[in-house]
Amino acid sequence: MGTLHTIRLGNGSWPFPFAEVPPATQLTIPTNSCATNKVGDLHLLVMGYESVGAGLFLKLRHTVRLANGNWPHPFGDVQAAINQGNIQIAERYDVIACATNQGGDLHLLVIDASLKLWHTVRLANGDWPYPFGDVQAAINQGNIGQISAVACATDQTGDLHVCVRDSNDTLRHTIRLANGSWPYPFGDVQAAINQGNIGQISAVACATDQTGDLHICVRDSTGKLRHTIRLANGDWPHPFGDVQAAINQGNIGQILAVACATDQTGDLHICVSDSTGKLWHTVRLANGDWPHPFGDIEAAINQGNIGQIFDIACATNQAGDLHVCATNGVFIT
Repeated sequence: MGTLHTIRLGNGSWPFPFAEVPPATQLTIPTNSCATNKVGDLHLLVMGYESVGAGLFLKLRHTVRLANGNWPHPFGDVQAAINQGNIQIAERYDVIACATNQGGDLHLLVIDASLKLWHTVRLANGDWPYPFGDVQAAINQGNIGQISAVACATDQTGDLHVCVRDSNDTLRHTIRLANGSWPYPFGDVQAAINQGNIGQISAVACATDQTGDLHICVRDSTGKLRHTIRLANGDWPHPFGDVQAAINQGNIGQILAVACATDQTGDLHICVSDSTGKLWHTVRLANGDWPHPFGDIEAAINQGNIGQIFDIACATNQAGDLHVCATNGVFIT
């Protein structure tokens, strides 16, 4: 079980096979998150077990792949770095999310074992000066109950958009402003767009474009992939659209995991794993068109030996290259 990495170049080619990221732990939980900064470095977060005495303890680990392709840093223990080991990360899928801002700071969100949401920041200089803060307490809103999935993205002003799945499997959204405040309660996204008919949501991913619009992709109650946009002015004018129907491609089966990222042109890259554990990629153009069917990534890179994929993360750099990180192994629900 491990975390794999490859790159789709800005010209659309997949020249690199999946390579295993230097192992962080003895056993990796199949969930990961990644983000690029303005110089093209890739931040990667994974979860894994480590032996301590006679027991196994779950650790959150972080490393960086430099823009030159080197992985010079060992996976670091995040809880130890911020001297806060009492946050026990939940042993499940979709419980970590990260995003960088224009200054190169890395925002990190995690869900703990009691399904509470926490936030911290790694500064661009590598320091972790802030303890994990209780997000629901910061916005004085405990009434959405337990959080079971999280995604996040920063916009061009440095504000952090946070999307979560609440205790009713409803999609919620809030914003942490660049000044560090949390002025907004978690809003009910389905209610905001007057569309409750997609049912309960599970997997969620989000990304902002250069205008500040927020793209959100979710897996609905039937295992279909849905997409909507929150405009930079705060409006939710678009219902959740059926992505497979938009690209006239139902053959990828039910969606298991989803990741998305925008490039410098405003195109939205979407990576999903389906119910068979295969990994797929498509692009929604900035003009709203879905011209490309989901492409089989393993086939594109002529590498079918990586096994079933259970979680994915992706991020673009300034050149338009798409980094894809995937986890294979035993899925934990």
